[in-house]
Amino acid sequence: MAISESGVPEIGDGIWYTRSPLYHYAAGLMAWIFGPHLWVLRGFSVLAGVVTGWVLWAMARSIFKDPGIAIAALLLYAVHPFLIFSSHIARFYQQQQLFLLLGIWAFIRGFVDED
Repeated sequence: MAISESGVPEIGDGIWYTRSPLYHYAAGLMAWIFGPHLWVLRGFSVLAGVVTGWVLWAMARSIFKDPGIAIAALLLYAVHPFLIFSSHIARFYQQQQLFLLLGIWAFIRGFVDED
């Protein structure tokens, strides 16, 4: 909320929260646009969770060339307790999962795939 109000992640007198600046500035932008509510920040994490599910499905379909495996991967992602938990709290864990999957997918596409 401090980012949406002042533009800096200050949580006290001169104390800055510097963990995952991309997430916190993006969440601060969402809070600035839609208002400083907990549900706005949780909605941002839910949106990242949905995008992560789509990336996982697309990644599995592209790598294994089988829609059944892609759907199974998405189903396991959707029912895993930790992933459900991290997709609804206003924290940066879901964004980390998203970028980790994108990084792995980019590595596979760039160095492993023969096309």
